[in-house]
Amino acid sequence: MQSPTIILLPGLWRSSQFWHSFPDILSRRVPHTKLESPDLPGFGTRAIETAFVSVDEYIEDLRSQNWFRESSGPCLLIGQSIGAMIALKWQHAFPDEVLGCVLINISDRSYTWPFGRINWKAIGPLFFHWGLPSSMHSREQVRLKYTSNLENFRASIIHQRVTWNLNHPPKTSNIWRQASAAIFFNSKNIKGLRPILYINSLNDHWMSPECSDQIASRIPGKRLYHASAGHDLALDEPAWLALMIDRWLSQTLKKAE
Repeated sequence: MQSPTIILLPGLWRSSQFWHSFPDILSRRVPHTKLESPDLPGFGTRAIETAFVSVDEYIEDLRSQNWFRESSGPCLLIGQSIGAMIALKWQHAFPDEVLGCVLINISDRSYTWPFGRINWKAIGPLFFHWGLPSSMHSREQVRLKYTSNLENFRASIIHQRVTWNLNHPPKTSNIWRQASAAIFFNSKNIKGLRPILYINSLNDHWMSPECSDQIASRIPGKRLYHASAGHDLALDEPAWLALMIDRWLSQTLKKAE
């Protein structure tokens, strides 16, 4: 079977840059695949566009892109947070286009919504810093505190992320619009029509680690866990994540032959 195109779908309020070193590490791990890491409307290089308020709209936007139309054969979808929601719904709506999905720290509104799903101790301070003179730095500091467990590298990562946001500042309206798409996403009527790999951070302080398990109990797939990484698993443990995906992809390709 021909090596698939791998599509990296970024997390909530993030551009493709926020994958950090993971795309390069994954490319070295699976060198014969083509890797696409698109920005979603409203973020990164598409910051001036209007973000969507539903997962279905993001799927249609991605499917309309030239790079996707020119891809050959079904694609492997790798998504975190809202990117994982997009991947899960994509394989349900258009199974012929998808080889399989890797869903990193996924959640939906079905899990004791909303209070059991997200850490409100993180969300409150995040929005409190909106509009303050040092708001961008403060927001990244708060967010990284709850999404990453890399204490030794936090200062340098915050500086890097602030620089990215200054280059492509997201609009407040787009923050709320994409948040709405994530908040109201529900996997209740979604079927797993393609192989699924759930990867979950057990030390996630941003989202309840049990959310992935609840979805996986309805939509079966292989489950993997990392004991110490935070919500931004691709930042905290990129080499481990790439290795797990490589092993699972090799098994999936063999079964597809």
